[in-house]
Amino acid sequence: MRHATLLAPLMATLLLAACSREASAPAEDAATPTSTEAAVDAAKEAVADKARELAERKAHELMLEQSANADGAKLKVTIGDDGSVRTEGQDKDGEPMLVHAGMKNLDATEFGVLPYPGLQIDDKGATRMQDKGRHTLMASYTSSDAPAKLSAHYRAEVAKLAGVKQVMDMSNDGPGAAHLVAVYPTEDQQFMVMVQAAKDGAGSTVLLSRVQPLR
Repeated sequence: MRHATLLAPLMATLLLAACSREASAPAEDAATPTSTEAAVDAAKEAVADKARELAERKAHELMLEQSANADGAKLKVTIGDDGSVRTEGQDKDGEPMLVHAGMKNLDATEFGVLPYPGLQIDDKGATRMQDKGRHTLMASYTSSDAPAKLSAHYRAEVAKLAGVKQVMDMSNDGPGAAHLVAVYPTEDQQFMVMVQAAKDGAGSTVLLSRVQPLR
């Protein structure tokens, strides 16, 4: 019933558009299918495709929920249109829990530093976790610029963060080589930025993570 409710507006919109095109189109040979008939068939096919997509997504959500709740947790899994997976509810100990993986639209300023201009989040997306009184963010980004440029940017940003220590700074340009690593020294306030040369030798990757007390 829920799927039918979601699909009805789509079907109505497609049919209305088809009828509008038919009204403004020149007369066609009676022996050939009208554009309205073709549009209706296309609309039916689109609705059927959407119904299959929703059914497959729901089945995947249920499968993930069964796995997540195997230890007695009470979690709800939702798969977004962007492919991200949000798991929310209570863990096996009855404590609130949230995991949102595969996010493509995370505001990079949430890491507490200004992002390097033009960064693109990688295919895996970002992950947000809220559990056991802590809020964790993790994401990996790519850039077409050289590691030296990104290292200079994040070196300056790290210097603005109280308590953050730069633990490694290298200039090795080999594929996958780490150029800059900085971390918080405390357990409650964790921050890390790691700049690496891309494995294919073109551009750079940046790994950012931050852990804070959950407010």
